[in-house]
Amino acid sequence: MVWNGNASYQRVEYTEVTRPERLVWLHSVADRDWNIIPEPMMADWPRVLLTTVTFEEAGQRTTMRLTWVPHEANDAELACVSAAMEGMGKGWSAGMELLSELLVELQA
Repeated sequence: MVWNGNASYQRVEYTEVTRPERLVWLHSVADRDWNIIPEPMMADWPRVLLTTVTFEEAGQRTTMRLTWVPHEANDAELACVSAAMEGMGKGWSAGMELLSELLVELQA
């Protein structure tokens, strides 16, 4: 992502793809050469998060569940994630709402 001359890179390494119900990956902040780096805005943020997304059919709809778990994190990193949980839920909710709007637009 690029904004105002700044760049942010997110590295994703898929570790499991089970169609159509499960995706698992290691998620990190990276430099432009894809090396894992510390989160520049949160010193104690874990370098790697284990991300799991599951999809489950529920009638005519699909339920999606996303979990982030610090991967090989120290105590300070675990505390940082714990303190940020409420804000992350709001951010993910806003992102999912945007995705829902995009999907409605694409299906029109």
